[in-house]
Amino acid sequence: HSAAAARHDTARATRALREGGALIVKDRHPLLWADYHQPLAEYLIEQAHWQEADDLLGEILDIREEHATTHPAELAGALLTWSKLLLDTAKFQGAHDVARRAAEIFGEISPPDAMSRAGAQSNQACALYEMGQIDQAEPIFARTLEFHETVLGQHDPLVAVSLNNLAKIHQEKGRLRQAETMFRRALAIQEAVYGAHHGKLVNRLDNLAALIETSGRVEEAEALHRRALGILESAYGTRHPRVAQSLSNLGLLLTRAQRFAEAEVFLRRAVEIDRECFEPDSIRNVLALNNLALLLHETGRLQESLRLYERAVKLVMRYHLVYQHPSRHEDHVMANCSGVLWDMGWDDAAVMRHLGGLRQEVAQDLRHRHE
Repeated sequence: HSAAAARHDTARATRALREGGALIVKDRHPLLWADYHQPLAEYLIEQAHWQEADDLLGEILDIREEHATTHPAELAGALLTWSKLLLDTAKFQGAHDVARRAAEIFGEISPPDAMSRAGAQSNQACALYEMGQIDQAEPIFARTLEFHETVLGQHDPLVAVSLNNLAKIHQEKGRLRQAETMFRRALAIQEAVYGAHHGKLVNRLDNLAALIETSGRVEEAEALHRRALGILESAYGTRHPRVAQSLSNLGLLLTRAQRFAEAEVFLRRAVEIDRECFEPDSIRNVLALNNLALLLHETGRLQESLRLYERAVKLVMRYHLVYQHPSRHEDHVMANCSGVLWDMGWDDAAVMRHLGGLRQEVAQDLRHRHE
């Protein structure tokens, strides 16, 4: 499968691993079975086959836990893969805890695996970032970047990943010049390593586009978003959740540029793909819903906009109640929902009552599910 993977042909690599794995009797050769199937789980995650990946990782982890005393590094590796799945499926607290355990094991084995430990710590920081704990994530990202540059040099793909992660922190904190420099450096590294059309470039392209749009360079930002979308559709087809995220990014830019008809096509596609790929209660649905609602708000379709904003608000409220901390999108979504209510003529007290009512609905639904 290595040749197929090198060409980023994950579907072909997945088929090869399935066929090979079927030849291994799990009960007779459990460690070999786990060794062979872990790359399959990683490809399934990349292709957004999350339930199948979760089921497979459950079996792999059972084997790894049983042999943890003699094969601790393999357990840590499986935990690291699991943390990636949890990040992709927006189970951020779980991702944080699993990645932290992996990092601890990588640090305790003899000799310690410093490179894998840095990867696990990076996943831990990604979870902190997604949970809005920016100040806790920043020093971990900074240490990881320093480690990768020291050990691997200035032009390794892992350096690009670390640059991208730290750049997002700089952007969140308004340090836009530093963020742009890091995003551009990360993109240049990965273009040199993978070429101009590889899926690994997409996050760099979208992040850089979002940043430079804020400085008014809309045409450049649009070109980067369209390039990212083209790469993703070529690599994964038109119904992948990463395609939905790229569509939503491009649609938001076009909305801000008042190119509403174009934007609506992209944003409705994004919402539809998310609906196919994620559970209805997943926080991953929020951005596409919010961005389409924003367009509807801007074009005067207030009732339809409100319905979408209410769905997004319920998702961030549910996330807050379940995980006991807000998502990093909560304030933005709540403010947008309040804005459309004000434009419909509601006063502040009515808006607060309405939001309180939505919170009660979410809390009641959660209680019923646990009864």
